[in-house]
Amino acid sequence: MKKHIRKFFIGKVRQGDQHPVDGLKDHFKKIKSVWEGDLYDDYGVERVFRLFLISAKLLFPGIYFQQLFCSGQYIWRKLIGEIYVIGKTFVPFLILYNGLAQNYFFQALNVYLLSETLVYVFNKIYVAEHDTGTAHKRSLLLLFLNYLELVFAFAVIYSSGNHTNVPFASYLDAIYFSLSSSATIGFGDVYPVTDFGKSILICQALTTLSFVVLFFNFFGAKLRG
Repeated sequence: MKKHIRKFFIGKVRQGDQHPVDGLKDHFKKIKSVWEGDLYDDYGVERVFRLFLISAKLLFPGIYFQQLFCSGQYIWRKLIGEIYVIGKTFVPFLILYNGLAQNYFFQALNVYLLSETLVYVFNKIYVAEHDTGTAHKRSLLLLFLNYLELVFAFAVIYSSGNHTNVPFASYLDAIYFSLSSSATIGFGDVYPVTDFGKSILICQALTTLSFVVLFFNFFGAKLRG
């Protein structure tokens, strides 16, 4: 039974996937490679931004979660990472569902995890992490989950106060407004009326636009290739 479960989640394991990997040590090697200029011929703003992105991952629990709950093998580290992404997607949803959006602790937690997701997404674009041909296909699915988290997280922010013309009657109203805003639909039935609400809407629009552009430019080119 254990063998079948393993086969169900992992499939065919390649020789390289069985090789033990120290996730933190490997990440510090990547930081050093970017610092030394071994991987990219970059300079100026792009170089500073890339160094910031790869170093910023150390500020968030994702990389330590992978390190702590895996056997050291590459494939298990990636699977644990996927579980973490799936779990993190539902954190802002649970905050909304349980009516905790106005709690300062959960507000801070939501923004913190949202920041990690944005760092993760931009790392996928500016820092090469995968060498296998199927990695970007798996990343497409994870990126969709990241988008859902983005929608839920901004819904939490909108629900933190009276920032719209009509109060949200339920958590679905907040998700509805966040999703329609991120999709740039804008039906006009709900709109921000405070400076904070307008600022958040601008941030969400820019974030989503960048998200979509990076998604199609980077992953679309890989799929066509």
